[in-house]
Amino acid sequence: MQNWHMIIGLPRTGSSWLGSVINLNTDFNYFREYFNPWTWEKHNFQEGCKDLVLDPNLAINNMKYLNLAFGKESPSFNLEEKNKLIARPWEENKELLNVFKQTWTFDKKHKIVDKEVWSFCNIGFFHKYFNIILLHRKADLIFWGNPENNLHTYKFYSSIYNSFVFNADFYDSKTRRLIVKKSDLREQCRLGHKLASHIIFREAEKYGLPIIDYEALISCDNPLSIEKYLKNKLPNELLTIELIEGILNSKFEKDFIDTRKAQTSIFVKKIKLI
Repeated sequence: MQNWHMIIGLPRTGSSWLGSVINLNTDFNYFREYFNPWTWEKHNFQEGCKDLVLDPNLAINNMKYLNLAFGKESPSFNLEEKNKLIARPWEENKELLNVFKQTWTFDKKHKIVDKEVWSFCNIGFFHKYFNIILLHRKADLIFWGNPENNLHTYKFYSSIYNSFVFNADFYDSKTRRLIVKKSDLREQCRLGHKLASHIIFREAEKYGLPIIDYEALISCDNPLSIEKYLKNKLPNELLTIELIEGILNSKFEKDFIDTRKAQTSIFVKKIKLI
């Protein structure tokens, strides 16, 4: 199990950035949402594979099985068949084990990091097979701007919200009380983030899993502070000198800085208005 790691977060929490940095600065192969059926249909799931050669029939096989058990990225605001499983508790998802056996083709010698943003309700299941790293980001820095200016983010969290509503009966009474009907898109998305975060923090406590706070990580401004923050959050084989330097250097890439400035500016304006 020590060679299989999984980053689980929510959309727009920095998981692609962290996964890419790990891939560039370690000898691990990086999968972008291996268990997302949408990935196999539309995207390049093996963005960072260095030394893995996969059977081309694997894509056909995985498309056949994955949508039976794992939540699927949906570009739609509507509750459709493909995103009903996003918020299904893993204990209630009877297909998980069979689908995992039919799709996961790697043995324990393979050095793999997989990042998933639709599997926050499958943490307990994946904990059996992967070293789990959880990633979290505050809602105020995810939902910046109006929905029309940040459309994909709002679509993602609308799917999460709708999936919780659909699966409400599967949850304990405490969680069900949090699942309330909202008609406003902004309120739906913030509630979707709140509900998913509730699951993430609950599972982290239950299984003793580390949580990386995105803002805390990118606030580290030197190698020592990065190492200190991540020391108890990443396994030794991932927390290399190269990775620490890679995290620091990637923060100063133009696209990263421009995005952070835009988000921070909107966040600051919002605080002043309050």
